[in-house]
This record gives sequence, C-alpha cells and structure tokens, in this order.
Amino acid sequence: MFLSTKSFEERIKKEYFLEWEKVFGHYYGTPKKQALKLLKKGINVLLCIDVKGAKNVAQEFPQALKIFIKAPSMKILEARLKARGSESRASLEGRLKVARRELKEAKFYDYVVINADFNKALGDLQQIVCQELRCRRAGIDPRD
Repeated sequence: MFLSTKSFEERIKKEYFLEWEKVFGHYYGTPKKQALKLLKKGINVLLCIDVKGAKNVAQEFPQALKIFIKAPSMKILEARLKARGSESRASLEGRLKVARRELKEAKFYDYVVINADFNKALGDLQQIVCQELRCRRAGIDPRD
C-alpha cells in the first residue's frame, strides 16, 4: 500500500513497521503486524529489502535467511539503470554510490546470488530456499 509521507512518519512513531528506510527520497517499510501474523501461522515471509532493513530484521529474527542479490558488475548495473530511462544523471550517480556501499555488506549474508541471467538467478534462489526449508525441517543447519 502507498502512504503519504505524513502518514508513513506517523506509523514510524507508532512502531508500525518491522523495518523501514527512506531510500532515494521515498519511504519503504514492512508492516510488523502482518509479518508476525504470518510467522505465527508457520508461514515463511519473503522480504525484498535493502541492507539496512535486512540488518534490522536480522536483529529481531537472527534465524532469518539472508540472500544478497547483486549484478555481475558495477558496469552492468550502470547499464541496466541507464536502460530504464528513468534516472537523471544525479540520481544514477546516487544509486551507484549506494550500490557500491551495499556491496560491502554482502559478506554478512548467508548467500550471494549473482543476477547475470534472470532465469538462472531465479533458479539459484529457488534452490537455496528449498534447501534451507528442507534442512530446517530436519533440524539441520545447511551452512555447517
């Protein structure tokens, strides 16, 4: 759901979000109540969040599986961003600066998936998640 800036900031004060960040001038967040409700039912929750959000979630849920998805190179990332045609030069530079900073955080994730080819990256993600689910059900840590 989309919220006005005022409404989003009010919800921040009320601790409505499991995690939230202001990214490139826009607020993004995960509603806490809905995520916790699903988890209590035994339903896994998949979040597509930045590194700051991932750190916040990992603090509250240390068992959370963290998968970092990255472009094969900064040059390819830049080309992909340019191909969108939605970025000014300044916003493109800002996004690349953030990407370089976030790449340094990849070492803190459980897995890194390189998105050179969408279908291969999707297959890699599916394999990781399925392996993790099977192992966790069996009481095995797949990263040992």
